[in-house]
Amino acid sequence: MPAITELLESLKSDLAKYIKEEVGHLPEKVASGITKAVEQNKEDLARWLQQYAEGKISKDDLESLIRGARGLGEMEALKQVGLAKVRLDEIQSGIIRIILKNLTERL
Repeated sequence: MPAITELLESLKSDLAKYIKEEVGHLPEKVASGITKAVEQNKEDLARWLQQYAEGKISKDDLESLIRGARGLGEMEALKQVGLAKVRLDEIQSGIIRIILKNLTERL
């Protein structure tokens, strides 16, 4: 399994690319808010990834934990720029998919 630091850096890069593609017209604070949320949760993400790698939790469990993580579920930066609720939900789901893909495919 790659070092968690490498995984998190790759994750942040992929998230920044996604945000730029999906909502590139929005302020930089959106991308920095999401990066901050990943940083705030890095210990939890590392623990959950280890549990997933050991078969202690399922991919569904991992997704549920990520959705409930501080800042990742709410994505305050996106709310602050006034996105419509439907669009906000789409972007949040995309972010969760990217996090899951990064964590599960790089084991």
